[in-house]
Amino acid sequence: MDGAERIQWLKEHTQLVSLSDEALEAIAAAIVEEPLQENRRLVLEDTHPDVLYILKAGHLESYHTSPNGPAKAVSLLPGSIIHLKELLLEQPTERTVITLDDGLLWRITKEQFLELAQQYPEISRTFSRQLAAELNQVTSQLAYEQERQSALRPYVIPKLKRGVIGSSEVAIRLRKQVREAARDRTPVLLTGEAGVGKVNLAALIHFTSAARHESLIRLNCGTLSSSGVELFGRSSPGLGSKLGVLAYLGTGTLVLDHLQDLLPELQAKVIQLLQTGEYRPVSRDGEPMAELQQCEARIILTAERSLDQVNEQLSLEPGQALWGHWIEVPPLRDRKADIKAKAEYHISCFARAEGIPRPRLTLEAAEVLASYDLPGNLPELESLLEQAISQSNGAAELNADLFRSAQQLAVQLDQVASQLAFEQERQTALRPYLVPKVRRGIVGSSRYAVRLRQEIKKAAADRKSVLVFGEPGLGKDNTAALIHFGSRDRHQPMIKINCNTLQASGAELFGRVGGKAGLLEWIGQGTFLLNNIQELPPALLDKILLLLETGTYTPISREGEPTPEPKRSHARIMMVSEKTLPQLERKHCVPHVIKVPPLRVRKADIAAQAEYYISLTCRTKNIARPHVTPEALRRLQGYDFPGNFTELEGLIERAIAQSNGAPELTEEVFWAVSNKTRRFRVNLLNAYPKLRQFLRSDWWPDRINFGFTLGMFAVIVAILMFGPQTRDSNIGLNLFWAWWWPLMLFAFPFVGRLWCSVCPFMIYGELAQKLSLQVFPRELLPWPRQQAEKWGGWFLFGLFTLILLWEELWNLEDTAYLAGCLLLLITAGAVIFSLLFERRFWCRYLCPIGGMNGLFAKLSMTELRAQQGICSATCTTYQCYKGGPEKGEGQESLGCPLYSHPAQLEDNRDCVLCMTCLKACPHRSVEVNLRPPGIELWTTHQPTYAEVALLFLLFGAIFLHRLPEIQNHFGWNLHLEHFSWHAAVSVVVLLVPVAIALLAQGLVRVSSRTIKPRPFLELAYGYLPLVLGGSLAHYLRLGLTEAGRVLPITLATFGYSGVNVPIAVAEPAVIAFLQAVTLIASVWLSVILTQKIARQPLVSLLPQHLATIAIGSLLWKLIVS
Repeated sequence: MDGAERIQWLKEHTQLVSLSDEALEAIAAAIVEEPLQENRRLVLEDTHPDVLYILKAGHLESYHTSPNGPAKAVSLLPGSIIHLKELLLEQPTERTVITLDDGLLWRITKEQFLELAQQYPEISRTFSRQLAAELNQVTSQLAYEQERQSALRPYVIPKLKRGVIGSSEVAIRLRKQVREAARDRTPVLLTGEAGVGKVNLAALIHFTSAARHESLIRLNCGTLSSSGVELFGRSSPGLGSKLGVLAYLGTGTLVLDHLQDLLPELQAKVIQLLQTGEYRPVSRDGEPMAELQQCEARIILTAERSLDQVNEQLSLEPGQALWGHWIEVPPLRDRKADIKAKAEYHISCFARAEGIPRPRLTLEAAEVLASYDLPGNLPELESLLEQAISQSNGAAELNADLFRSAQQLAVQLDQVASQLAFEQERQTALRPYLVPKVRRGIVGSSRYAVRLRQEIKKAAADRKSVLVFGEPGLGKDNTAALIHFGSRDRHQPMIKINCNTLQASGAELFGRVGGKAGLLEWIGQGTFLLNNIQELPPALLDKILLLLETGTYTPISREGEPTPEPKRSHARIMMVSEKTLPQLERKHCVPHVIKVPPLRVRKADIAAQAEYYISLTCRTKNIARPHVTPEALRRLQGYDFPGNFTELEGLIERAIAQSNGAPELTEEVFWAVSNKTRRFRVNLLNAYPKLRQFLRSDWWPDRINFGFTLGMFAVIVAILMFGPQTRDSNIGLNLFWAWWWPLMLFAFPFVGRLWCSVCPFMIYGELAQKLSLQVFPRELLPWPRQQAEKWGGWFLFGLFTLILLWEELWNLEDTAYLAGCLLLLITAGAVIFSLLFERRFWCRYLCPIGGMNGLFAKLSMTELRAQQGICSATCTTYQCYKGGPEKGEGQESLGCPLYSHPAQLEDNRDCVLCMTCLKACPHRSVEVNLRPPGIELWTTHQPTYAEVALLFLLFGAIFLHRLPEIQNHFGWNLHLEHFSWHAAVSVVVLLVPVAIALLAQGLVRVSSRTIKPRPFLELAYGYLPLVLGGSLAHYLRLGLTEAGRVLPITLATFGYSGVNVPIAVAEPAVIAFLQAVTLIASVWLSVILTQKIARQPLVSLLPQHLATIAIGSLLWKLIVS
């Protein structure tokens, strides 16, 4: 390597890059190359160097020996400069340097280097900058070390309290296990009773290990918050990051004490820490998850449980271990041989600490101590010894009399007396709130009752917090009592306190410092029920959340007094609420959340509940028990019971009182039962029995579909494909555009989605499905409901958009074969998806015509529903939904083709009125009701974005069909003769209605200062009457002119002349009048519907109403004028 290459290398790889080229050239000229050999000591510490080294290739290691700890080595890479500081300051070397592998050194003698340094002062300046950088680094490290010491100080175990004392086999085993655990850094689990010295044993492992000079800290698992931020730290862009104990600890040892008190929310994090050595700092809700951090600390866990109990707590599989060493520390009663040695050791320590002569423990006294079981283990032994030394009055011996049982019995008697006084005071404090017993069990055998019993049993199996929520009148406090009295703590007291009676300070719960104890202290290990938690004073909510998360609370102190230390509560917390609380959901601090189902969804249990209340009432009044007639029971099952069990119980008591001892309770005595949700309904099947007979017959719709529609559709498609191609000479086009569209739009307000029952597309789909299963027997695919619900609406929206553009750009209204292709395309979709999926998947989710029909069906004045009470209480087969054989009045059925249960229908979108459910139902539960048109839109309706998009697409289609009128009326030249211009204008026109509606919604938001506006997703359905009316007004001209020419057009289709054939055509004035009336009615109906949906003052919705009127006026200009 020549001089120029050396200079370039020095610039790129060393800290001499700031030197001038002249200085670097002089250094390069003085360099002598020296090869390196592996494992050679290059420099010895505390010697004066005579050479400056620059590492060119290979690796070195430098270290400084320490008398107090292991040497800390530093690796040196190519580009490292050795002895720069020592040569300039004429100091001895501070570190020994050895070679790790073969390499190459550049060396400059001391005389040459000092001469260069004198010749080029910039070398000294470079050294000064290096020292300044090192000083900054040391200052930063010192600040971090001070912060680290401050963070770890509360948890540090400074020294070892004692070793393993004794010579028994147990003591020998413990020493051996400690030595084995100290050899590596794998996690250790110490189990044993309280007071056996598990933490001291953990310290012994640490101070015996190679990491004895590192920090040893102890964290109590019971004091950790539910997030574990103290342990893992916090990573939050909003609040700033904060290091946890694990980050500060480095390579030290962490003792996680009282593992049995670890919160369930932290168990997964601790398991991950033990398994992978990694942890994730805590981040706030809504913020990105922090990156995993590597833990260098050694983990030692202690638990006052057995190994099996620890495995069960952490949900570990048999044979799965998270620790490399498990040490079971036996209690003192199993180490009798060591008690004398332990006693003498503590006597010595206590005497030294008190500065008194060390008394001798007599052999007889040691035997007395060994005869005692010492349930408190080491703390109890130490307490006995200290008490004996105090009572010995400086005697040289501790004899057996000091430990005799009489003294212990006296102490125990004092303890019993104290406990008795405490228990009497405790009972007095708890008596007003005690829940003495359960009022009743869970009555009924429905799946809801069975599931509720299972949830109660699950909650009774542990002591974790419980939230029971549900509507008023469900006996939620009784459900909580069932959990308590069904648990192993049933003999502990249970108290209930109403949250609306609590003081804002919470003194009744937490007590006052130096004053009255709180209920949480009095209840001990009992159960504390907070009734109606939703009425808790806001000031108390955070304290309750802290209690649930950490199990600790702070007594109330007066202003100016220091905040007292938190206390641990041993009570089990249960809460009753009429709704879920977002604060509890966000904190995830309640493991058991039980929703009590309302009575309206437990119709199958009403009979059992009624019998139960009748039995109770009759037993109380000492009267004969009456029987409930089937008609009365059906009436009860048809009612929703908004007051739930409370209302049912009152209804039963009133009925028994009104019956005046009658042997039967008939439906007349339940006069208060009425179903509000079924108001304004008339069942047409009951009013017109012949209608029921027809709809249950083979005529509807099978004979119509397969006897007429199947063949007629094929004929129409053939005429479209092979007949004349213009509308004035093709009966297929005439039927499609002049008959089908106007009649369909006119029928929607009366019969909803009825057309889908006789739709030819799905007739061919069902036929293909049936024939393919006969030829190729197989299981059809189940519906991908989740994906279909999410994307099906957008699929049919996109398909409908393409159809509209195709229709406009290729003039489908006057091109027969293209109209035939459109029909075949939709039929192909129905056939393909019928071959893949069971039932009518295409109809429910993907068909564009079906999507339009379902949208407009919401405005219908008829509906198909079922009586929920009868379905849930009487039906067990669900033949209307799943299908099944003939049963009673019910016919054999394959089930609803759209997988809709009539009792669960909330709008008309997913019902095609095929009457499969009416034919299959053996209980006459299905009804065809006359109702207020569109009532579902302001009652039970659930809006969707895809459906709103389809609504405005159909809205824009009206304007799309009127492009020539737009061009003529406004005097614009839209260049419709050019395809690209035509396509662009078509897309823009489709967006006009939604643009106007969104602008109006923006004005609503700007102008609404006192009232929060309803979402546009809901208000958009208010335009639905205008969309339907505008579409009908557009097609009225075809329906009232060309539809009446059906006879001559039919003759022209087959090549005959239609001259002198009768026609029926309305006058233009009549058509304009009907179009005008339709638009005016649609505008006002849209305004009324928007008001019904929003339920807000007219003024606040004025922009939307003005938008409706503006769009209606524009349609008037284009259609009527």
